[in-house]
Amino acid sequence: MNPKLALDDASMAARIAALVRGRQPGARDVQVTGVKALSGGNARRAWAFDASWSDGAGRHTQPCVLLARLEAGQLEVDMLREFATLSALHPTGLPVPQALWLDEGGALLGMPGFVMARGEGRAGATDLLKPGSTVTRTLSVQLMRIAAQLHALDFNALRPSLVPPGDPRDAPRRVLLQWEDQFRNQRMEPLPALASVFGWLRRHLPATPCIAVVHGDFRLGNFLHANGLITLLLDWEISHLGDPLEDLAWAYRRMWGPQEFLSIEEAVKVYEVAGGRKRDPRDLAWYRIFSEAKFAVISLTAARSFIDGRTDNLRLSDRASMVNGCLRLAHQWIAEQEAAR
Repeated sequence: MNPKLALDDASMAARIAALVRGRQPGARDVQVTGVKALSGGNARRAWAFDASWSDGAGRHTQPCVLLARLEAGQLEVDMLREFATLSALHPTGLPVPQALWLDEGGALLGMPGFVMARGEGRAGATDLLKPGSTVTRTLSVQLMRIAAQLHALDFNALRPSLVPPGDPRDAPRRVLLQWEDQFRNQRMEPLPALASVFGWLRRHLPATPCIAVVHGDFRLGNFLHANGLITLLLDWEISHLGDPLEDLAWAYRRMWGPQEFLSIEEAVKVYEVAGGRKRDPRDLAWYRIFSEAKFAVISLTAARSFIDGRTDNLRLSDRASMVNGCLRLAHQWIAEQEAAR
């Protein structure tokens, strides 16, 4: 993206209108109103707006959200793949946003981005993690039931974009190696403590995984909720084919896990009753260790983006400081697993 690109509301409205004209078949008399910048993530910006247009079927109005990638961040993602994932999953009846218009190369928006239908409700984990929250347990139970529904989908019946080449049964190993490769590419020092975690994970990869569509960032804060109900699951940028336990373990990382409201043992029972496959507890333990390695790599990627000058986002400048906490916990859990053998 051009760093001098204007991001004021009027300029964004004009760019979004160009996207609607260019991507919505037969659209004419396009109007974009109510443009409002949202908080966005560490590398993406978001805008809410209303789009209206006419075509042969009449006049249409659609509440929308634009997600646009401005600079490097803590994740390396493919917007085309994310758009395709939403397009494949929305018709399943899961609370997945409807993907509307894509500008993969930024020709119309001036930056890569896509538009999805806007949902109702609030996002964010901060309030849900406060001790007095009266909705966190209810929402956590719902999240586990949604996980069971997601993981029960027949991925072979979905669009090919969700199923990479090769044997699907090898997906967990490929996911592990992808994160290990990212670690090697993003680290700024050898970090043998993290290298040893990846070595242990490779040697003890669960032998009989269940393969499913995995959200990848499945947790409190990554959904909209209203009146005690989850209305939309957000942030599908690292969804992939893998082991469902990756989502369950990630949901219970200490930084955002709802363990004070719903223990991980209770969550697993809810998941199984809702149709999730019963698994060996040692496999879940493996994925909890993997989650710490994964978060460590995400933190290193964020810090590297800042140090290399690919972003000036100060939120990413000290992310490498979080790696040691991940390593201490991962090595503690590895020791416990070795002692139990």
